[in-house]
Amino acid sequence: MRIKTCGSLVFVALSIMIACPPPNSPTKPIEQKYYAAGSWTVTVSKGIACCDSLGNKFDLYYPTSLGANGFLHPILTWGNGSNAVPSQYDYLLTHMASWGFVVIATEDKTTGLGQTIIDGANYLVGKNNDSASPFYHKLNVSQIGTFGHSQGSQGAINALINFCRPY
Repeated sequence: MRIKTCGSLVFVALSIMIACPPPNSPTKPIEQKYYAAGSWTVTVSKGIACCDSLGNKFDLYYPTSLGANGFLHPILTWGNGSNAVPSQYDYLLTHMASWGFVVIATEDKTTGLGQTIIDGANYLVGKNNDSASPFYHKLNVSQIGTFGHSQGSQGAINALINFCRPY
């Protein structure tokens, strides 16, 4: 009797899975292009860059061959969701770096105010001017973007508002 019940459950589960539509895969050319990884091989450096204004370290995701053929990489600064850390977003952050972006992510778990997100951008702008840095003259400091998840998306908005505020 147990085997029959178990077999019935397996049959029901398989029937439900077959009836489900496929995952939301890209269907248009631009979606298909950016759904795939970019052409840059990515290096990930976790917790070695220090520090934002609250003392949190940064994780960096960047093209391994920085500045190849004179390319200046745009900067993206990332805001984690509440109580999250960058490693929870490895796939996304690596994917962005594969398209040529240098991504910096604070390990701050409460990024909603946006200051630690701004700190990330400022850190990379400083490294672009530091002759001892691998980022020296390899970043396009006039192209800085920010993005985030959950609380981090509010932090990204706050960072944009505060970073762009005229003084």
